[in-house]
Amino acid sequence: MSDIARGIISAEPPQQCDSCGQVRELRPYGPPGRRMICVPCATANPGIEAVCRANFMKLAEGGA
Repeated sequence: MSDIARGIISAEPPQQCDSCGQVRELRPYGPPGRRMICVPCATANPGIEAVCRANFMKLAEGGA
């Protein structure tokens, strides 16, 4: 089993996105200063999307 498969996913209530300010389901791997980010903001810009993917992989591998 891979390290990613061992992760725990739990339901969270919608919160305010650090990037757009809308209340949505968020992900904890946005860029610095916008850590809690919604999927539309995370995928709106190729640069931000790359940062989010890298941060996701760090979290999935057990990093902070």
